[in-house]
Amino acid sequence: MSRTILLLLAATVMAGPGGAQRPSLPNFDRRTPIVLAVENVGPAVVNIRTQDAVRRTGGFDIFQRFDRRKIEQDPRTGLQFSDRSLGSGVIVHEAGYIITNEHVIAGADRIKVRLRTGELKLAKVLNSNRDNDIAVLKLADKGPYPTAILGNSDQLLIGEVTMALGNPFGLSNSVTDGILSASGRSVRFRGREVFSDFLQTSATINPGNSGGPLLDVNGRVIGINVAIDKRGPGIGYAIPINRVKEVITTLTDPEMTRQAWLGLETARKRDALVISRIMDPGPAEAAGLRVGDRILSVASRPVETPFEFNVVMMDATPGASVPFRVSRNGRTVDRAVRFTTLPLESLFAHNARADILGMNLANLTNAAAARLHIPSHLIGPVVLNVKTESAAEKIELQRGDVIIEVGRVATPTVNRLREVLGYYRRRGSARIKVYRENEGELQGTIVF
Repeated sequence: MSRTILLLLAATVMAGPGGAQRPSLPNFDRRTPIVLAVENVGPAVVNIRTQDAVRRTGGFDIFQRFDRRKIEQDPRTGLQFSDRSLGSGVIVHEAGYIITNEHVIAGADRIKVRLRTGELKLAKVLNSNRDNDIAVLKLADKGPYPTAILGNSDQLLIGEVTMALGNPFGLSNSVTDGILSASGRSVRFRGREVFSDFLQTSATINPGNSGGPLLDVNGRVIGINVAIDKRGPGIGYAIPINRVKEVITTLTDPEMTRQAWLGLETARKRDALVISRIMDPGPAEAAGLRVGDRILSVASRPVETPFEFNVVMMDATPGASVPFRVSRNGRTVDRAVRFTTLPLESLFAHNARADILGMNLANLTNAAAARLHIPSHLIGPVVLNVKTESAAEKIELQRGDVIIEVGRVATPTVNRLREVLGYYRRRGSARIKVYRENEGELQGTIVF
């Protein structure tokens, strides 16, 4: 009797309305290419939190009355910081090198990076490029870290699937998908073109996505998310990854970051890293390296791209010899190249210099700004030499000073400095403001 009741109950559960049999649902594979791509790249996507140092005036916290942002104290230094912005980034080298947008980290006093695992790490800005809105960060700890694979934005197909990964509004590990709507887009702001050659995607991009990767269906990074069009939904922009590759290679060049050189340039040719140029004279030429040599390893570490080559040189000590192993005409050749410190004059073309008031000057370059640790918002001619008994020497201007202002007029170039000094020469004197490494902004009066 009990067995009959159980069978009737089972039949009732399996039967639908009117006693009809419930149809079985299909069991599709939910691990689509999008799921696989996100699983592969997700661990390399990071949350970037920038902070301002809390500055005090008269013993009171200037944020206390006007800002309700959370204040955080560094237990090691006792300094206090407040959050200022959120963004995203992607790790592109296992040693902890991160790509993000320059506008994400611009002006930050401290940068904290949260990994997919939840770990929080400090990072520093290795270098940045405002014109291309790209920055390279370096995590404080060596790693190894999970990395993303960079694709080829010159081989994209309009209409192919794209995915935007990042941390919109601080919501970690968010994923949206869409298609590649267009390439080569120009973006205008207030009537002028501010960016060109963007990728356009229908994958939703929101505040906080900036600096995160745009992926293809295979999980390769094809762009760095940068902006949205507020005129309507589904219009997002990303910087093509091939342009990003060029920029980060320049930003990590030892001549800019270490102010040292090997006297050679590299390039990718036929899936190999080769020496494309040798400076004569120079350290590489003296060591016996040649144009066309295929680089197998540097400092006993294999390298396949100019960016990887630059990363290896980050660990090299200026003045030391760096082992090279190259392939030449089918045979392996070992050489040692001295990593030589660059003199300041070498960062400027000889025909780009000018003599004014006993100073030899040149316009500030990115390499010189990095060498002299000039803040990104300052620009002006660099003093290369000061003549004895000149007006410049009398106010103790020094080699390496950057002249940023004369008489409260900005002097971004040598030509502008000459014009402004010509105006004040008729007055007999002028206030001059310079930036000096390790001392900051200084002022004095130059007498003509």
